Amino acid sequence: MGDAAGVGPEVIVKAWADGRIHEACRLVVLGHPEVLRAAVKLLQSPLRIEKCQETSAATDDPEVISCLPTGGDDVLDVTPGSL
Repeated sequence: MGDAAGVGPEVIVKAWADGRIHEACRLVVLGHPEVLRAAVKLLQSPLRIEKCQETSAATDDPEVISCLPTGGDDVLDVTPGSL
């Protein structure tokens, strides 16, 4: 998803809402699911975040962002928009 403090999480949430992307492939995000949940909340999106343990377990439900957790919880201490 890129930098947890950057725009990546918000871009992912906005792009996920575009149905055309789901017609082309099954998507999975690599990153921290709580960072994505914060972006969903910030954007007031109806999308849900579900952890998956491998990419083959990603759902094809366009209302659910499948997230393969990577990294540690230290990213949760990062303030969005900070350097």
